[in-house]
Amino acid sequence: MIRLFLILLGLGVGIAILAKVWNVINKSSGTRRSAIYDLDIYRSANELIKQYGEDAPIHAAMRADELLEAGDLDGQAVWKRILKAIEELQSKERSEGEKLH
Repeated sequence: MIRLFLILLGLGVGIAILAKVWNVINKSSGTRRSAIYDLDIYRSANELIKQYGEDAPIHAAMRADELLEAGDLDGQAVWKRILKAIEELQSKERSEGEKLH
């Protein structure tokens, strides 16, 4: 966990995003915790969109790739979820029955 924090810090990720990602990684399972976990994923996605606009997916994908290369599969999984949330939030069209977060 500390390694992920240092990697993200070294990549120049803002402290607010680091704190949110750190919270996401440290969440335990459970229905309520899962809902909070999802909320943190979307908050992190929104922060990246605010910082990078249309380039937010690129930055999230780069983080996921860098963590994979570093052997941090948990960190990579978190960033892949953030990437998916960014793509969902930025999509112009939603499929039938899909909710917007």
